[in-house]
Amino acid sequence: MTNKTFKLPRTFWDDHLDRCSEHEGVRREMKVTRTTATVELDCAAFEDLLSDARHYALGGLDEAPRNIVASAKRTLAIIQAA
Repeated sequence: MTNKTFKLPRTFWDDHLDRCSEHEGVRREMKVTRTTATVELDCAAFEDLLSDARHYALGGLDEAPRNIVASAKRTLAIIQAA
C-alpha cells in the first residue's frame, strides 16, 4: 500500500496521537484546522489508526468520552469509504 491521505475529524485524530507512540508508522499532518486534520499515513500508521477507530467506534471502552466515540465513528466511516 502506498501512503494514503485522509481528512479526519480533529477530535479523534488528536486523541489518537496522544495515545500512540511514534514507532507505529509514518504520519504527516498536511493541514490542520480547528475541526479537521488532513494527514498522510503509511501502511503501518493506517492500520494502527483503523484498529484504534474500530475499538472506540464499536464500544471498546465504556469510559470513553462521548465526543471521542462520535469522532471515532466519523473517522471509521471516512476510512472505510476510501
